[in-house]
Amino acid sequence: RRGSGPSPFEGALPGRLHHVARLAADIDATLEKLAAAGAPTRFTGRFHPDTRMAFADTRAMLGCWTEVIAYNSDIQAALDMVEGAHHGWDGRTRCRR
Repeated sequence: RRGSGPSPFEGALPGRLHHVARLAADIDATLEKLAAAGAPTRFTGRFHPDTRMAFADTRAMLGCWTEVIAYNSDIQAALDMVEGAHHGWDGRTRCRR
Protein backbone atom coordinates (compact mmCIF):
# COMPACT_ATOMS: atom_id res chain seq x y z
CA ARG A 1 0.00 0.00 0.00
CA ARG A 2 1.20 3.47 -0.83
CA GLY A 3 -0.04 6.74 0.59
CA SER A 4 -1.81 7.59 3.80
CA GLY A 5 -5.37 7.96 2.54
CA PRO A 6 -8.19 5.49 3.18
CA SER A 7 -8.16 2.20 1.31
CA PRO A 8 -11.21 0.33 0.00
CA PHE A 9 -9.57 -2.82 1.37
CA GLU A 10 -9.59 -1.69 4.99
CA GLY A 11 -12.36 -3.36 6.94
CA ALA A 12 -12.93 -6.13 4.39
CA LEU A 13 -14.75 -9.00 6.04
CA PRO A 14 -13.51 -12.57 5.47
CA GLY A 15 -16.01 -14.70 3.59
CA ARG A 16 -17.98 -11.71 2.28
CA LEU A 17 -18.06 -10.37 -1.26
CA HIS A 18 -15.70 -7.42 -1.33
CA HIS A 19 -16.26 -6.08 -4.84
CA VAL A 20 -17.52 -6.69 -8.34
CA ALA A 21 -15.59 -5.52 -11.37
CA ARG A 22 -16.87 -3.66 -14.38
CA LEU A 23 -14.95 -3.00 -17.57
CA ALA A 24 -15.54 0.44 -19.04
CA ALA A 25 -14.68 1.83 -22.46
CA ASP A 26 -14.98 5.30 -20.90
CA ILE A 27 -13.95 5.05 -17.25
CA ASP A 28 -14.62 8.73 -16.52
CA ALA A 29 -18.20 8.60 -17.86
CA THR A 30 -18.85 5.37 -15.93
CA LEU A 31 -17.57 6.86 -12.67
CA GLU A 32 -19.65 10.01 -13.25
CA LYS A 33 -22.79 7.89 -13.69
CA LEU A 34 -22.05 5.93 -10.54
CA ALA A 35 -21.43 9.16 -8.59
CA ALA A 36 -24.71 10.64 -9.87
CA ALA A 37 -26.47 7.48 -8.61
CA GLY A 38 -24.96 7.96 -5.14
CA ALA A 39 -21.77 5.91 -5.45
CA PRO A 40 -18.80 8.27 -5.30
CA THR A 41 -15.31 7.30 -6.38
CA ARG A 42 -13.23 6.55 -3.27
CA PHE A 43 -9.98 5.21 -4.71
CA THR A 44 -8.15 5.48 -8.04
CA GLY A 45 -5.03 3.81 -9.35
CA ARG A 46 -3.39 2.02 -12.24
CA PHE A 47 -2.58 -1.60 -13.01
CA HIS A 48 -0.09 -0.55 -15.60
CA PRO A 49 0.77 2.88 -16.94
CA ASP A 50 -2.01 2.51 -19.51
CA THR A 51 -4.69 0.79 -17.40
CA ARG A 52 -6.67 2.99 -15.03
CA MET A 53 -8.94 1.62 -12.33
CA ALA A 54 -11.10 3.00 -9.54
CA PHE A 55 -13.34 1.85 -6.72
CA ALA A 56 -16.81 3.36 -6.45
CA ASP A 57 -18.55 3.03 -3.10
CA THR A 58 -21.62 1.00 -4.06
CA ARG A 59 -21.87 -0.68 -0.66
CA ALA A 60 -25.20 0.97 0.18
CA MET A 61 -26.68 -0.16 -3.18
CA LEU A 62 -25.05 -3.55 -3.74
CA GLY A 63 -23.51 -4.51 -0.43
CA CYS A 64 -20.03 -4.35 -1.93
CA TRP A 65 -17.66 -2.02 -3.78
CA THR A 66 -17.58 -1.70 -7.58
CA GLU A 67 -14.18 -1.72 -9.22
CA VAL A 68 -14.23 0.04 -12.59
CA ILE A 69 -11.42 -0.95 -14.94
CA ALA A 70 -10.62 0.87 -18.18
CA TYR A 71 -10.98 -1.64 -20.99
CA ASN A 72 -7.95 -1.84 -23.28
CA SER A 73 -5.77 -4.39 -25.06
CA ASP A 74 -3.81 -5.19 -21.86
CA ILE A 75 -7.02 -6.09 -20.02
CA GLN A 76 -8.26 -8.12 -23.00
CA ALA A 77 -4.96 -10.07 -23.01
CA ALA A 78 -5.41 -10.85 -19.29
CA LEU A 79 -8.99 -12.00 -19.90
CA ASP A 80 -7.84 -14.19 -22.79
CA MET A 81 -5.21 -15.78 -20.52
CA VAL A 82 -7.83 -16.55 -17.85
CA GLU A 83 -10.18 -18.00 -20.45
CA GLY A 84 -7.40 -20.18 -21.86
CA ALA A 85 -6.62 -21.51 -18.38
CA HIS A 86 -10.32 -22.27 -17.88
CA HIS A 87 -10.60 -24.26 -21.08
CA GLY A 88 -7.43 -26.20 -20.28
CA TRP A 89 -8.43 -27.08 -16.70
CA ASP A 90 -9.00 -30.77 -16.01
CA GLY A 91 -11.51 -30.18 -13.21
CA ARG A 92 -9.36 -31.99 -10.65
CA THR A 93 -6.33 -29.78 -10.17
CA ARG A 94 -7.00 -27.27 -7.41
CA CYS A 95 -4.60 -24.55 -8.53
CA ARG A 96 -3.10 -23.87 -11.93
CA ARG A 97 0.10 -21.89 -12.38
